Amino acid sequence: MRVPFNELRESSPTLRAAISAEIEEVVDSGIFINGPKTEKFVSDFSNFVGQPHVLPVGNGTDALEICLRALDVGPGDDVVTVANAGGYASTAVFQVGANPRYVDVSDADLLMSPPLLRSFLGEQDCLPKAVIVTHLFGAMAPIEEIVKICNKFAVPVIEDCAQAMGLRRMNRHAGTYGLMSTFSFYPTKNLGALGDAGAIVTADPGLARRAAELAQYGWARKYFVRQKFGRNSRMDEIQAAVLSRRLAGLEEENIRRLAIFNKLASSVPDGHFVHWGGKDFNAHLAVIRTSNRKAVQDHLTGKGIETAIHYPMPDHQQSAYAPATVSLPITESNAHKILSVPCHPRISPDQLARLTDALSGAPLC
Repeated sequence: MRVPFNELRESSPTLRAAISAEIEEVVDSGIFINGPKTEKFVSDFSNFVGQPHVLPVGNGTDALEICLRALDVGPGDDVVTVANAGGYASTAVFQVGANPRYVDVSDADLLMSPPLLRSFLGEQDCLPKAVIVTHLFGAMAPIEEIVKICNKFAVPVIEDCAQAMGLRRMNRHAGTYGLMSTFSFYPTKNLGALGDAGAIVTADPGLARRAAELAQYGWARKYFVRQKFGRNSRMDEIQAAVLSRRLAGLEEENIRRLAIFNKLASSVPDGHFVHWGGKDFNAHLAVIRTSNRKAVQDHLTGKGIETAIHYPMPDHQQSAYAPATVSLPITESNAHKILSVPCHPRISPDQLARLTDALSGAPLC
C-alpha cells in the first residue's frame, strides 16, 4: 500500500458535487474576474480571519511583494526574515530590490527567535523597513512578542500566514497581529484552491487601498496610474468560488489533520516531531527531526511512504543569492535533520496504520 505525501483529489462526494456546480455557475455567468464569487469570498474570508480589508491576489508570493511595495520598501532597503521557510519571503524582498537580512530561529520550534530579533534590531545603525514573520509548518510564531519588539523600534511587521490557515491564539486569528498579512491558497495548503491564489489582509484602510492599486497595474481608476510598480495579480472567479466552499469546512479538516498528527506523534518517542499539536497548531506539516534522516527516509520509502524535506537549503546558502556572511547555526543544523511525513485529511485508516507502523520501526536515533 502506497501512502502519498499529499492527496489533492476531493474524496467527499458532497463537496465534489458542490465545487463542480460552482465551476459550472462561473462558466455559465461569463464573469471570470472580479465578479460575485470573488466578492463573496472576500466577505467570507474577512469574517473568518477577523480583519476588515481583504485583497484577493494571484498567489502568496505576489501578496508578500505587494505588501512590501505598499510599505514603500524598495532598492537598498533591508527586510528582516528567517532563512528556513522555503525562500518565499526572500523572493519577494529581492523582487522589490531590497536586501533580506536573516535572524536565526529558536531550536525548540524553528520559528523566528524574539531574543535574536531584539538583539539584531538593537545593533543596527539603520533600521530595516520591515520584518516578515513566517508561521511555519502550521504553528504560530511568538507573534505577540515579535510585534512588541518591532513596535519599540517602529518597524512594521508583515505576517506570512501561508501555513497558518485556521490558527488562533486566544480567539485571535493568525494574520491579525501584523500591520499587513499574507495568505497562500496553493492546492497543498490547509485551505487550497484548484490552482494558484492568495490574499492580503489588513486593518489599515490606506494600506488596503494602496495594495489594491498595486495589484491592478497601479491604477487609481481604470487606465489612470497612481502607483509606480503596479502589476496584474488577481484571483479568478473559479478559485474564489472553490475557496468559499472549502472555507466552510476548514475547521473540520483542521481537526482531522490534528487527529492524524497526534496518531503519528504517538508512534515515536517524544521530541522527534518539531511540533506537538495543541490549539495553536493546524498540522499543516508533520516534521520529524532526526540525525539519521537518510536512513529514516530510505526506511519509509521502502514501506511505500512518500516523504519531503521542508526545506533542504536555507535561503542564505542558496547559490543564486550573493554569498551571505551571516551565521545561522540553528537554521543550518536543522536543515540536515528535518523530514516531513504525510499528514493530510484524506489519509485513510489503512494508510494511517501503515504510516504509524513504519514510523514506530524507523531508525530515528
